[in-house]
Amino acid sequence: MNGMEILIDIDSNLNDNQPLYRIVDFFAATDVISTQKLRFSRADTFQDQNEGIDRLLRQIQYGTRFRCGGMGWSDIESAKQAHFYTQKSHFISCWTTNPESVAMWSLYSPDHTSVRLKTSVGKLRKTLLNVLSKKSLMRLLEVDIGKRIVVCVGARISSVDYEPLHDLLYKVTRRAKAHDRLFDQYTRRNQKIPTIISNPSRFYARQAERKFKAINSNATCNLKDTSFEHEHEVRVVLKFGEEVCTASVLEQQQWIDPAHEYHSLLKEHMKFWGLVRLTDLPNYEFANCTNDFIESISIDPRCPKYKREFMENWFASQNVHIDESHCFGYIANAFTVFPEK
Repeated sequence: MNGMEILIDIDSNLNDNQPLYRIVDFFAATDVISTQKLRFSRADTFQDQNEGIDRLLRQIQYGTRFRCGGMGWSDIESAKQAHFYTQKSHFISCWTTNPESVAMWSLYSPDHTSVRLKTSVGKLRKTLLNVLSKKSLMRLLEVDIGKRIVVCVGARISSVDYEPLHDLLYKVTRRAKAHDRLFDQYTRRNQKIPTIISNPSRFYARQAERKFKAINSNATCNLKDTSFEHEHEVRVVLKFGEEVCTASVLEQQQWIDPAHEYHSLLKEHMKFWGLVRLTDLPNYEFANCTNDFIESISIDPRCPKYKREFMENWFASQNVHIDESHCFGYIANAFTVFPEK
């Protein structure tokens, strides 16, 4: 068993055989196949400025006077800074469960020459193990003690949640203000906020039930606006953390061993690492893939014939199977039986 497995979260609705797809330009496809490396993009390089906003919404939900504070931001400017640190700490590779989508071809193949890659959850899991091994605690040495270090503290394969973000922000804000008003009421009466022990009713159970599902998990960069819902996206996410290396950090290298008595605590422990704030990270991280990572490809069905033939020849030279996409096709051309005249 690979000890890094414990740092990977995979949605319960996804199994290793689940096929996943991604549309990229021809050169990006050839790069993955020829170099056997998968690229992860830092969240702040995406066009969607709201990548990672789920973490801040979650902190608004919890960071009231009634709950707790100390989230590290308290106004618009510090919120933007906290959001940047969140984005800087997460690297993403985007896939979809939908093999045929006119919308996706139209968006990601504007010149009609892009390629749809096919892989599986199981192959992506192996890829995550490779990058975790490369970027984990195991690469640290005694000479790193006293230095600021960045390690991959976790990875995830999960289906994206879609919510109307402005509506969600309104609901979270309204609820946070209600919590503050409740806190003020108890303060004016010189009363303490009820605790689970002092309030045996369903008060805290109801509070838990009122939480918003889309921001209630610890998953970050997993929430998008409903305007993206056509993507049916599954995300592969790497989370990095930054701390000062100490002797105790080096001792935790032993926890990665599945036989170690603290191995089961490793995942929870790594969640306490801080976001990457001071260390400069590249825009991209690359993970080694197996030579069968790409199971097949499909070429944009609108691709001009002469370009398609060139692309087909290249993929054939790499022993990559080519599937046909039936988007944009004229169904009458596929008729094989006809009524009598």
